[in-house]
Amino acid sequence: METDNSYDLSEKTRYFSYSRLKFDAYKKFEACLGAKGLRSFLPSNLSVRSGCLSKEVIFDLLPALRSLRVLSLSGYWNLTILPDSIGNLKHLRYLDISRTAIKVLPDSVCTLHNLQTLLLASCHSLTELPANMGWLINLRHLDISGTNLIEMPLRMDKLKSLQTLTSFILGKKGSSGLKELGELRHLKGSLSILKLENVVDARDALEANLSDKLQLNELVLKWGGDTDDSKKNRDVLDQLHPHVDLTKLTIENYGGTVFPDWLGHAAYNIVSIQIHNCKYCDSLPPFGKLPSLKNLSTVGLDSVENIGEGFYGTPTSGHRPFGSLETLRFKNMSELQKWQPFTDDNGGAVAFPRLHQLCIQNCPKLTMGLPNGIFSLKSIVIDKCQQLVATLPSAPAICQLKLQYCHKVVLNELPPQVLNLKISRI
Repeated sequence: METDNSYDLSEKTRYFSYSRLKFDAYKKFEACLGAKGLRSFLPSNLSVRSGCLSKEVIFDLLPALRSLRVLSLSGYWNLTILPDSIGNLKHLRYLDISRTAIKVLPDSVCTLHNLQTLLLASCHSLTELPANMGWLINLRHLDISGTNLIEMPLRMDKLKSLQTLTSFILGKKGSSGLKELGELRHLKGSLSILKLENVVDARDALEANLSDKLQLNELVLKWGGDTDDSKKNRDVLDQLHPHVDLTKLTIENYGGTVFPDWLGHAAYNIVSIQIHNCKYCDSLPPFGKLPSLKNLSTVGLDSVENIGEGFYGTPTSGHRPFGSLETLRFKNMSELQKWQPFTDDNGGAVAFPRLHQLCIQNCPKLTMGLPNGIFSLKSIVIDKCQQLVATLPSAPAICQLKLQYCHKVVLNELPPQVLNLKISRI
């Protein structure tokens, strides 16, 4: 159905899509009442990303279409609740209510035993899931990214068919524990485990069996704030080691003083690592040993004073530290004073042979840094490093150069291929 023209639909009509407008009135969909066997109800004009849908459609029309398999109400900003009668749609397999103002899901959603996909992304007003989510035993895809869920309901381990689970939020007593992830053996794609400060027993982390979830590509491990138990934090992170072919890893607000041994082990093929706001750790793992690492970002590690040999790892024959690294960022490291270069036995610099982007921001105590011999650099950003004494490397491929609040940094000559240049507060 294009624009807002209504059509007569045959009783045999099975699949229906329409062009969404900023306001979709009930009259537009009256013809659907004659198609009792309708199986799909989908907006097709995605150029109108949000709109308003008549409440009569939500509360009167849709519950009457009991043969629906596919239903999308995505992007309707006025949708705050679903009727209990949504439970009458026993054949429903796909329900998309992402980007709506939904505040709570009715308990009757949990009686949709054929439901395979439930999309709740960017439902910012949603703070809890129904208590009986474990009844949805055929659910394969659950997207709760961008919601404000406080915790996961109990018995999430019953959803043994789950393949997509964007987030798992740990609550306090009375919610699903970390070990319930262990039963979800088919998870793939991206998984964020949030509020890890609520883990009661570190042994639960081992039972999550992250190392056996071989189809996970991205993993986010996030604590909610300060913790007074550094050892438990360390034990939890130690037991949450993923499989070696994970692509992207993010760790935020970790409260331990040291990182576990698996983080930086040469067996891992991680491509991207972000370590943010782990302010009690006083050293970095030996990331230089990771053969596939291309992107590394460390932000807010307030206790790190020196980056030295431990950062590069013990070199092996034919292996250069950070041999694949392309992007490196140090930011908001308030106590960092020295970044020591790596040299081989003959005194030559061998680390970072493929580094393209180097960014050092807000490291006010850093006095020594910038490794030598990086001829592959294309972008350098140094900002708010007032004590840094260094000469910029002569890299002919540099096309972006930004220097701010770093008056002790020396630029001997302008790179011949520079396209974007900013020098200020020097």
